[in-house]
Amino acid sequence: MFIRMEYIQKELQNNISVCHIQNSANLLAFKIMESSITELEDSVMYLCRLEDIPNDLHQKIGEHGKNFMLFDAPALLPSWLGHSNYLICSEPYSNLFSYVNKLGNIFLIYNNWEQKLMKIISGHSSFQDMINTGYELIQVPMAMMNANHQILAITDISPKNDTLYFCLQNGYGYYFLNIINRSNPTLDEVEQTGVAEVINNISGKRLRVYRIRINPYISYYIGFHKQDKNSFHPGDILLFDYFVRQMEKLAALLLPRPDFKKKDYSTLLEEMILAKDMDIAALTQTLKDNDISNQGTWQLLCLRFTNYLKFRTTRHYEIMSQIQQQLPDCHCTLIQSHIAILLTTKIDIQKYILKLQYILITNDAICACSLRYFHLSDTKRVWEQLMFILDQQSDSIRTTVLYYEDYCKQHCISEICNEFPKETLIHSAFSVIQSFDEKNNTDYLNTLICYLQNNCSMNNTAEILNIHRNSLLYRIRRIEELLDFEISTSPERPHMLFSSFLISQS
Repeated sequence: MFIRMEYIQKELQNNISVCHIQNSANLLAFKIMESSITELEDSVMYLCRLEDIPNDLHQKIGEHGKNFMLFDAPALLPSWLGHSNYLICSEPYSNLFSYVNKLGNIFLIYNNWEQKLMKIISGHSSFQDMINTGYELIQVPMAMMNANHQILAITDISPKNDTLYFCLQNGYGYYFLNIINRSNPTLDEVEQTGVAEVINNISGKRLRVYRIRINPYISYYIGFHKQDKNSFHPGDILLFDYFVRQMEKLAALLLPRPDFKKKDYSTLLEEMILAKDMDIAALTQTLKDNDISNQGTWQLLCLRFTNYLKFRTTRHYEIMSQIQQQLPDCHCTLIQSHIAILLTTKIDIQKYILKLQYILITNDAICACSLRYFHLSDTKRVWEQLMFILDQQSDSIRTTVLYYEDYCKQHCISEICNEFPKETLIHSAFSVIQSFDEKNNTDYLNTLICYLQNNCSMNNTAEILNIHRNSLLYRIRRIEELLDFEISTSPERPHMLFSSFLISQS
């Protein structure tokens, strides 16, 4: 195991008066500086006084920087040490050999610790064994969970009177989920950044959480929970980073194989929705391994709750049980605080929606219903469509069932506007009409939009605008004079129609 200067400073911090670390140094050994040394190695830390460093090495040290533990150092150090890593010992050079022993113990302890981790990985041992061994050196309580907040491992020796750790050790239940939902950082935040460090709002103490990504469908999370608000020592953070990399290796080896245990639809549904990067080939193979066809006719429902169930609780599992009793052919899974329901469209969807009405009303829930789709690999995209229409729902409107077909146009426009500046998508004719309206206090813009969206039908447009047909005819002729072309026969009409939808949705 490479030993970092930060590790040494952490272990000897009571005896180190100055720590100057300019670059990452992976140390394999340490040596006492001798006059016979003519070349300094990058992977070695040298123990010496300033005057012990030969003059002919000063220039090389100034250019490239090396690693030192200095004794009896003056207050003002020479500039050629500026690029080097050095620790200044507060004890005199006469105690040099006691530091040789201390450093030998540090190298031995860290390398033995690494060997224990390697043995756990090669033996395919448990996450709990890994966490316990990690704690021997790291000495910071830690816990590991999956994306569903299931605790996979936690340090056996956790501090007393720690609400967060007490909650984690006691596992599932309303109290657990209530604590986790109010705790920061959220797993979504960690998923985006890979690592997040906060003052936890449950314990009031510092918490650093890492994501372990095994494949596009499976992620784990490890939290290191300090027992105060103070910043982690740089050596601790480097140890966390190293330990998490080793845990990634073990997690990859412990990944369940389809050959041994086949997954049900609900598990696969969860994995498909939560996957950050959809690998179609990998998903197809997973479905094949589980005797599930990617092709078929599917429909996806999503239940979102507007009361206390906005946060994940054990009540969600009771509701899923009720749904499966009402809809025996469906497959349910819990995604954060939403319930996903996968249906085959051999089923009459309207009859199933009617069966769900009681559950929706009694639990203050809204159900979003997708269009039919024909490949299970599209499930994540369909789920994102349902999230869009649920996000459009106003709290003041108490509709219990929403259909994506009613929001499809709005969603398409939203996606396009997210990709391109809106002003580049709108036909220039609309700015001409808008300017005229502003100068003359007319309402030609709305007339033009309505006319385009009603297939340039005079009768339908006049009826919707509630004006006489002759009045509409006058307005359209006036608009066409301003634009200098006939709208209904113009090749610009499709572009203008698209622009009219953009304006209507804004």
